[in-house]
Amino acid sequence: MTGESPAQSLIYGEFTQEAKKMGSKLFSSAIYIIMFPQFHIAHLEKQLKSTEYLSLKIMVDLLQKPA
Repeated sequence: MTGESPAQSLIYGEFTQEAKKMGSKLFSSAIYIIMFPQFHIAHLEKQLKSTEYLSLKIMVDLLQKPA
């Protein structure tokens, strides 16, 4: 980003930092679900927000897809 104000730069930095944390948690959760069948994703459907559940389901599906 060019020509941004210090406030915009700070907000952008915090946003990207939070997005990285969320992506890392999502990836870790997906790996656990794949490695340990007893942690089936269906058990989490009622515990997570719909967007979190959908994101996790997509991540699991992508990781299990053959290359």
